[in-house]
Amino acid sequence: MKKPILLIIGVIVALITGYVAYSLTTSKRHSPPGVASYENDGLSISIYYSRPFKKGRLLFGKPGTTALEVYGEPWRTGANEATQIKTNKDLLFQEEVLKAGEYSIYTIPGENDWTIAFNSKLNYWGASVSGNPFDPALDVLRVTVPRKKNNDMVEQFTIDFADQDGKTNILLLWDHIRIEVPFEPKG
Repeated sequence: MKKPILLIIGVIVALITGYVAYSLTTSKRHSPPGVASYENDGLSISIYYSRPFKKGRLLFGKPGTTALEVYGEPWRTGANEATQIKTNKDLLFQEEVLKAGEYSIYTIPGENDWTIAFNSKLNYWGASVSGNPFDPALDVLRVTVPRKKNNDMVEQFTIDFADQDGKTNILLLWDHIRIEVPFEPKG
């Protein structure tokens, strides 16, 4: 009598464990990982992020709307784990220095401009059930840049690099939104 009950309990535990493992390993398929890389004259930068799709949703908007992200609130700048940047050289953002190293990036979207924060806290999930994962006390650099209109609609969130006017821009592209974050190597 005990053997069939133990067998049933074992099967139930195995099914639940399998379902949880399957859910955790397939969750990124909806927002696949991406890497934006830049190399020039010994400078090497990589940005690791996840790439959600628009899927007809309102992406950014005022509180009380159906927006995925609310103006003035921190956003992980992608999906899943926090977006991270790694640079082998110091960088200048608006005359402020970001030391060589690895940082998380989060943004604070606004109607007219966005704040880009480089933070020393690494390897966290982008949204937390235990509270806000973004600790401004750990920000090593913040810059604010204008929000621009992108002529082409971008369905899947994309981070890229583009050279322009002697500087390089980190580009954040999604829907008709274009964020340009200019930087140059220090020294």
